[in-house]
Amino acid sequence: MRKVNINTDLRLAMTSTIRKNFKERPDNFDPRRYLKPATAMMAEVCKERFEAFRTAGVQYPRQATAGYGNKFTPRSHNTATDMPVP
Repeated sequence: MRKVNINTDLRLAMTSTIRKNFKERPDNFDPRRYLKPATAMMAEVCKERFEAFRTAGVQYPRQATAGYGNKFTPRSHNTATDMPVP
């Protein structure tokens, strides 16, 4: 099993793309315009990292964690109000 943190790479990719957008088009402050290329850049970084770490296309089984909605603690009611969850 491998664990690789690429959060810093993703933040840098997003930040650099947004900064580039603001530098080239300072009047473009609509998030729908600059977040789309930033998200695409993040996806490209993920693809590059997955291929570099030879994990592209590999599916690992999910690990059960404590919390709501898993097989250990089914979420059948709200503990704060003791009302059924819709």
